[in-house]
Amino acid sequence: SGDGSPWLPPADLSALSVEEVSKCLRFIGLSEDVVSFFARERIDGSIFVQLSEEILADDFHLTKLQVKKIMQFIKGWRPKI
Repeated sequence: SGDGSPWLPPADLSALSVEEVSKCLRFIGLSEDVVSFFARERIDGSIFVQLSEEILADDFHLTKLQVKKIMQFIKGWRPKI
């Protein structure tokens, strides 16, 4: 948004582009390694909201904390900054 306000993820994540998913992952504090893996796999919003804890842990090799953050984010959690 060009008005100088910080970018915030929308409530409905399923319409996000691959680039916007990257923004979301950075927004919740995940590393560039994780962000680039999602981008390489072309994870857009539609796939993002269907990811399971098993996929995140086994296929993406994320830590339990990273999995927790992503699952909570998909359910509507936003970090209070």
